[in-house]
Amino acid sequence: MSKISKEDLAELHEIFDHFDKDKNGSIESSEFSALLNALDAEMSESEVATGLRALDEDGNGTIEFDEFATWWTSR
Repeated sequence: MSKISKEDLAELHEIFDHFDKDKNGSIESSEFSALLNALDAEMSESEVATGLRALDEDGNGTIEFDEFATWWTSR
């Protein structure tokens, strides 16, 4: 992740927390699907699963904040 300002980091946390509906510190498949829908990225379930796997650097099946921030700042 590139160096970002404190304000941008706070905004990223706000976005992440908004989509982390169960507040467990990670974004799961259904939450990731909601995030993609909010971005108007119409994707099938299999496309969402593929996207989640691509962002899930540690392979645990969810997207943690650092993985999210790396993806979001590289968009």
